[in-house]
Amino acid sequence: MLTGNFISLGDRLRHQLELAIAPKDCPTPIPLKGTHGGLPVGYRCAIALKLDPRQGLAIAEDLAGSLDASDYTVSVTPPGLLDISIRDRLLADWLQVWADGTVRQGTSRGHGLGIAEPVEIPFAVQYAHARCQSLLRLGEREGWIRLNQAGIVEPRPLPWLEDSGRLSVTHAAEARLIAHCVTVADAIALTPHPDSLKLLMGLSGAFEAFYRDCPPADHSPLRLGLLSVTGTLLYWLLEVGLGVEAIAQM
Repeated sequence: MLTGNFISLGDRLRHQLELAIAPKDCPTPIPLKGTHGGLPVGYRCAIALKLDPRQGLAIAEDLAGSLDASDYTVSVTPPGLLDISIRDRLLADWLQVWADGTVRQGTSRGHGLGIAEPVEIPFAVQYAHARCQSLLRLGEREGWIRLNQAGIVEPRPLPWLEDSGRLSVTHAAEARLIAHCVTVADAIALTPHPDSLKLLMGLSGAFEAFYRDCPPADHSPLRLGLLSVTGTLLYWLLEVGLGVEAIAQM
């Protein structure tokens, strides 16, 4: 189960690799590179070659065996690259943590994480956050979900998965927005000084594309959950990343 200690899938994976490598005097940080930009979420890791280029393939195979097969699909490519895909159940756990407000709880407005001067926030960014919130309130009025100040409290968990265990994605726009949210969370967690404004612009653009292709009339609990994930990421980048109030209504 993904917990609030790991706000990104990449951060969780890196931690598990660090535990497996610890006896080998692991260099840090472990390099992870997103491989798809879509679904399934995937990473490539060359840490085995950094540990010992001559034994890279054997080390990579050992590391592959250390990862939980219920969470990851792992393949090893010569001379020692790990290609790791996130299974749908783990992705659903991660989406739930962001949708129900677990990540937002306990956060407070920061001071811009080192930003020296006030940042002018483009209208499109604040509009995207406010629009996410208004669509969630609409979903609550129509009886799809129940909200508190942090996120969606019912249904809990949201129906991210089909009965078969596969992610319940029915439109390519859903998959694109999920993948973008994963990338943003990884940038927050894995980058020493993330460019919050750049991340905000990219995420607000991804939201606009989703909103265009999946209008409110077609919303479902899953899509509302995805709006909550997006809104919480926008909130975090605005409030914590830049120290700017995230406007909830326009």
